[in-house]
Amino acid sequence: MRRLKLRSPVTLIAGVALFLSLAGTGIAASRYVITSVAQIKPSVVAQLRGNRGPGGRTGPQGVTGPVGAQGPKGDAGPSGPQGPNGEKGASGAPGTQGATGATGPQGPQGAPGGLSNYNVYQLVGTTPLSATTTTDLTVTVDCPTGTVPVGGGYHGLSDYEGTEVWDDDAATGSQGQPVGWRVTVQFPPEPVSQGGKVYAEVVCAGQGGS
Repeated sequence: MRRLKLRSPVTLIAGVALFLSLAGTGIAASRYVITSVAQIKPSVVAQLRGNRGPGGRTGPQGVTGPVGAQGPKGDAGPSGPQGPNGEKGASGAPGTQGATGATGPQGPQGAPGGLSNYNVYQLVGTTPLSATTTTDLTVTVDCPTGTVPVGGGYHGLSDYEGTEVWDDDAATGSQGQPVGWRVTVQFPPEPVSQGGKVYAEVVCAGQGGS
């Protein structure tokens, strides 16, 4: 008998089915449907060695699996480059007013206020007639209360030779404030016998309309 060369199990199953359908009375009249390779004799199955068939179509995508456990913390990466300067922010709201500070020390006396009512006051000083040596004569003329000196000077020494003026300046009070004018003159012995004389003058003005 000629042996058939089967290329696949499907062909074999189809051939067996055809054989059974054509068999004589030696086979029962019942009809058999082969649905599994297990229904075929193992020795027959062992002879089925066909080429691998083509791959089937890709099945549908399966359901997404559950989220896995969190992995361990990774190492810190290197520092990135410095970014550009940001824009200037808006001005903040004014702060609350601070507490009042302590009172500071008193400042120095200010300059006199507006001056008015200028007046000139004069005082004469004379050396003793009995003096026969060099004599120092100091004459101080003060301004009236409520006024201040704004200038001064002296006169009357034109009749004397050899006199020296040592002081010609504002006279000051106990607190260093100007109160008048002071003149100090040194007379030589000769005019002393005749009596030396000097006139000190001061210009005074009222403060603040005095």
